[in-house]
Amino acid sequence: MGRGINGRAGSFFALFLIPQPNFEKFMPDDVLSDPILRFAYDDHGHSGVRFLRRAMNSTDSDLVQTLSDLHRSGQTDAARDTLNEAIQLHEFETHNTSLQTTGAINLRCSMLHTNFLGMGEGPEPVGIPELEKASVSFSAGAPADGSKWGMTIGGQSSVKNGEGQASGQVSVGYSPVEGTDMNFDVDLGEDFKFTVGSSRLLSTRTFMATSISTIPKSDQLALSVSSYRGLFRNSVHGFWAVGVGSDFSLHYGILTLTTVPKDPSVPKCTAKLNLGAESFPLKLSAEHKFSPKHSGRASYGWGSSGFELMLMSTRALSGYSSFSIGVRHGTDRGLSWLLRIRRGDISFSVPILVSSVNSPGYSFKVVYLSLLSHLIDESIGELIEEGRQELMGEKEDSASEKKAALQKEESLMEQNKARRDAQQQAQLMEMPASKKRETEKERRGLVIVRGTYSAEGGETLDVTTQLQFWVVDSKLRLPSTSKSNMLGFYDVRRNKSLSGVSIASTAVGWKSIVERFWPGLIELPAQKEGPLPNLKVRYSFQGGTYEVSIADDEELALPSAEALRLGGSDLVS
Repeated sequence: MGRGINGRAGSFFALFLIPQPNFEKFMPDDVLSDPILRFAYDDHGHSGVRFLRRAMNSTDSDLVQTLSDLHRSGQTDAARDTLNEAIQLHEFETHNTSLQTTGAINLRCSMLHTNFLGMGEGPEPVGIPELEKASVSFSAGAPADGSKWGMTIGGQSSVKNGEGQASGQVSVGYSPVEGTDMNFDVDLGEDFKFTVGSSRLLSTRTFMATSISTIPKSDQLALSVSSYRGLFRNSVHGFWAVGVGSDFSLHYGILTLTTVPKDPSVPKCTAKLNLGAESFPLKLSAEHKFSPKHSGRASYGWGSSGFELMLMSTRALSGYSSFSIGVRHGTDRGLSWLLRIRRGDISFSVPILVSSVNSPGYSFKVVYLSLLSHLIDESIGELIEEGRQELMGEKEDSASEKKAALQKEESLMEQNKARRDAQQQAQLMEMPASKKRETEKERRGLVIVRGTYSAEGGETLDVTTQLQFWVVDSKLRLPSTSKSNMLGFYDVRRNKSLSGVSIASTAVGWKSIVERFWPGLIELPAQKEGPLPNLKVRYSFQGGTYEVSIADDEELALPSAEALRLGGSDLVS
């Protein structure tokens, strides 16, 4: 058996040499629930989301309101152009003048010497928290400016029991080709360490990284291998990591599985198994978004030393900052009150120990502090909502109006996703469709000149490439079912939000509890309105040009005797 992460293998910092299972990096939760952020993420990635959050937090910018109005009216192309112009202007103004910075401040305190809220163990009714440990970490990355090279510097320091420690890190990254990165890291401090690593994006759903590092105060080396992959049609994210020494001893092992629900109302669940990396080998957690501005997280950890239970609630103070409050019960330390403020990539955390496990009435204290945290969280939520309404000059909307607005946003997100999926599928079909088109031209066979899939009051989709892709031996056969389910297609009809109030919104008792934790669980989905789409195809065959039009639920068979002949293929296009 290996020596563990705290043995000669070095320190817990070895885990930072491999990509951690932070799946929010691939798709943040608030992006899923906010169509504007989702729009920025799809076109510009994390940099677009950061830019738009800064705009949301700005009092002198109407960019977000403009984008929202364009989205509500269905003018997605105009919204995309507006966002692109704003980002290009921002990049021009801030060219080579800003750094990508992250930081964290953590102050671990104790109130055991007081009788804080009737839960402490000391004689003082109220007192200044005793600082047990303070730690600060930061990193700053220089903008790459189109270069294949990049550099990041960082450092961390901590003070505990009057003794301080400090260390620094310098990392140089090089990207020889797209999808491949190399890094050279140096840890400066009492425990000097040098690391060489490489990562490769193997496919759209698979990522792998390896690294070799020296072990502080040892003549051995440490090897780490990790991989991330989307499983079950990307509905589950899997991550594993293994660290071994040059003597083949196991230093640590990690396996994490996280669900990726397509429905934002479904909680995201994570199961993590680890050996030698943390004090709790098993960790289970669930994260849920109650609203675009409010989320919650519950986690449970178990190990030979006991167990840990943590509940956390997070409120968005603005588009770029948040406040979190929660409680943590652990058999190792006791009951702690958790407070955290985050602005951008900078966080300030204050965990306060208020009661030890062996103190009298400990169970009552857990319940009491949990209820107190819940009341504070709800009060902050109400103040934020009232302040927003007062600032915007809005009156409180009724429950049905809020639900209708949420349904409209969800429908728009679904439509945008379907459109993007169809575009990506059409791009993959382009090359084989072009080859088929050339082959059919040579044999004077079936060549799709133009194909459109449209609905009255809805959208029009060019399906010329998709139809040519399905041509086989100068024939095209499409079944008498909706074409929106085929590759490269989507439902082009206009979304229709359900009228009335859902079953869950009028429920009482256990149904209201279910609706609170899992909104939309018993709600009917959004529907489409308007007539069925129409498929119109113009094609050439055996020297003639023809045109045919069918309803969405009709069979398409080309060449067709019912098609209208427009003329010779050399005269009509």
